[in-house]
Amino acid sequence: MKVLLTSAGGRLSIGFTRGLKAAPEQISLTGVDADPYSLQRSEISERYLIPRAKESSYIDTLNSVIDECGIDLVTVQLEAELVTVSANRHLLHAPVFLPRHETMVICDSKWETHSRLEAAGVPVPGSMHINNEADLEKAFERFGHNMWIRALNGTGGKGSMNATSLAEAKNWINLWNGWGNFMAAELLSKETSSWESVWNNGTLVACQVRKRLRWEFANLTISGVTGITGASETVTEPEVERVCKAAVLAVDPKPHGIMGVDVAFDANGTPKVTEINGGRFMSGGVILFAQHGFNFPYSAVKTAMQETVSDADIAINPFPDGMVCVRGVDVLPTITTREAINRDIREARDRFPGHDC
Repeated sequence: MKVLLTSAGGRLSIGFTRGLKAAPEQISLTGVDADPYSLQRSEISERYLIPRAKESSYIDTLNSVIDECGIDLVTVQLEAELVTVSANRHLLHAPVFLPRHETMVICDSKWETHSRLEAAGVPVPGSMHINNEADLEKAFERFGHNMWIRALNGTGGKGSMNATSLAEAKNWINLWNGWGNFMAAELLSKETSSWESVWNNGTLVACQVRKRLRWEFANLTISGVTGITGASETVTEPEVERVCKAAVLAVDPKPHGIMGVDVAFDANGTPKVTEINGGRFMSGGVILFAQHGFNFPYSAVKTAMQETVSDADIAINPFPDGMVCVRGVDVLPTITTREAINRDIREARDRFPGHDC
């Protein structure tokens, strides 16, 4: 089997690469990337520099690589490429493992996702589309002077902030030139979880819940949200799993491909869906646990090829509670345990009384 990975030097594709290299069978990998510097980080020996997805030659170039290398499957792990590849999948010379295009378009818009989920009765934060200053004023009347605003599209917490005054919110949206492209929502707690899943024509193949412990570089953003999970912990949260599964089925009654769902909890502990990532795994997600009990990238590739993995029967929350993945810049991700972290905290407090950790 020969698999092509786009954005081969990006953090998600590198995690995917490591997963496939750890697979129980040999999978030949080819990487492409539109950034000549990012390409150097790729851990794939057969790699090519290609145009960006927004350029007209992007699909033709992908096909040239597919033909030359005999590619069996194309995988996409970069937000900026997903919709373009999805819209042109019928032109590609190899299959992709993506939800239907309508689903990809819905997931690309946080407002469209919110609208679909709300109509289906899936718990979501109260939200408003902000087209103008009048909408913003109504949002403050509805949510009070402590609400969340963010861009409708994009990753990395784009445009996010906790707005505490009308003037502050206006200035922020003006800074982003964001009228018509922002939404306001009720402010939820800082506690968040993610649910990542692999689907085969409406059948759930594999899934895992993770609790987010921290955002990497949180101190560098006004919102504290960066889209880069610095640490996450595997947990059993049946209500999160139920809500996330309902969310996926609300945007696609017969999902096929990779679907990741983010939730935040309100003051009562109710998980509310904030976004769905269609077609790719998530930052700091289950792709990094490939050598610790279940290989999600391998599962995704085998499903895409209409094959099964030998341990598919243990693929629903396959990891035990308390496995923690810690990430950072210029270091390999570390898989540790909640028990080990708590032990270090206890020892620090015993050794240095009053130590705040």
